[in-house]
Amino acid sequence: MGDLVTISGRTLTQSALTPPSLTFTILEVDHPALKSFGHGNAILINTIDLQCTCSGNYAAGQTFSGTGNASIVANTARVKCEGQSILRQGDNVTINCSGTITETSSGTTSPGSASVTVTVTNANQTDIFVSSS
Repeated sequence: MGDLVTISGRTLTQSALTPPSLTFTILEVDHPALKSFGHGNAILINTIDLQCTCSGNYAAGQTFSGTGNASIVANTARVKCEGQSILRQGDNVTINCSGTITETSSGTTSPGSASVTVTVTNANQTDIFVSSS
């Protein structure tokens, strides 16, 4: 049958938080089609750009603060909308955040990293499909 086409109002879900004790806050920027709609909402094309900040307890006695950017990239090879690839439910990306680990006892800092996977888990519609090939 294919995959659900993603339209404005979609839901993104975080998973595979590494380390899981951090809080990941993500700013999301959609790229809607200008003239193509599904159920009154713009079809999403090309990418969803993500800007991530993360912070919290990194490990016992350590805190972390970092940032990272990534994009969920549409990859429909044959089916296009306004000449661009269409985002589908299930499309995802892993954001890698670089930052600073701070030892809480001494204040000593060192470079660190964290990551989170972001997936389109609800396309905001249930009956507009696109081929996955």
